[in-house]
Amino acid sequence: MHREHNIINRIGWRGGHTSDQSFGQGFYSSRQAVEHLILVKRLKTNSISSLNFNRDGDLLCTGNESGNVTVWDWENNKELHRFCPDPSELTQTKFIDSTGFLGIMSSNLTGEVFFTPILPSGGATRSKCLYKHKKGPAHDFLIVPQCPNEVMSVGEDGAVNHFDLRTSDEVTTLVKCVDQKKRALCLRTIAHHPFSPEFCVGGNDFKLRVYDKRKLTEPAHEKTPHLVWKFHCTAFIPCIVYNHSGSEILACFFKIGIFLFDSRNYTEDEFLHYYKKHYLHMNFFGPRSEYIVTSNGLCMSIYDKETEAIISENRFANCALDVHLKPHPWKPVLATATFSRPVVKIWTPNGQWPINSEIVLV
Repeated sequence: MHREHNIINRIGWRGGHTSDQSFGQGFYSSRQAVEHLILVKRLKTNSISSLNFNRDGDLLCTGNESGNVTVWDWENNKELHRFCPDPSELTQTKFIDSTGFLGIMSSNLTGEVFFTPILPSGGATRSKCLYKHKKGPAHDFLIVPQCPNEVMSVGEDGAVNHFDLRTSDEVTTLVKCVDQKKRALCLRTIAHHPFSPEFCVGGNDFKLRVYDKRKLTEPAHEKTPHLVWKFHCTAFIPCIVYNHSGSEILACFFKIGIFLFDSRNYTEDEFLHYYKKHYLHMNFFGPRSEYIVTSNGLCMSIYDKETEAIISENRFANCALDVHLKPHPWKPVLATATFSRPVVKIWTPNGQWPINSEIVLV
């Protein structure tokens, strides 16, 4: 009964599921699925600066250095839409939940955040600039979980901006982060708790700042693992993400490694796990965030979250350091893209691949 209804623990339980859904999630979380991931499809496009699945997982959007956004039916290798919100290089592109049309958000190096509705009737696609950061690029943004009309973004100016598509005419600055010299701190990444009014940001210093949206005067926590001080280097945080339930935060400290924190019971300088390779991009993989997938552009590795062991590894041929990793929302499918190569790679499990095979160039 517990298997059929997917009742595994108090935090992860989200209600009953049918047996076929339970089987699919069970396979997705299995080590066999991760160990058998192979490259099965290439979507040929221009150089990629961002990519994202929609909530249903049937569409994939990509952005590039020319400012073009492309929407894919990735399973059939078919380009559905292409438009250009602005000719500046895009930093992020994401789907936004909408009714009656396909909604896409994008941000660029000039600090602008755009909203683009694609109507089912066709016709010209028109993008609207919602707001602009006061200085430099808008490095990252998110759609607030449980509130699909709210957008939050971070950028070079150190601001955490908020915009409500339903009511706002102007952007609201929630937080302004500064460094030790009281100068604007460049923020590179933002993540939001999937259920609670909490978010965290990372930028050009060692501190992972966690904020409670009900009290924004100061961070609720500042997480800096004690291992950071052993490395004599200039580090920054290029990527952070919450797990499926919000109980854990995964953060990449450039040139140092990847750290997993407990978001509920935080003790200063402490962390749950440390993954040693120095990667730029990472994400959780599995329906309950059982694995960590990481890449430095030359190699993609998948860790077992609890043991910190690498259980799968693939090396990329002739790639630059900028690689994007996006897991499918509910299937054991992974999309990767590299800025220097005009292709999106789709990875899925294949039972014909030996579990302990040698590393292969792809």
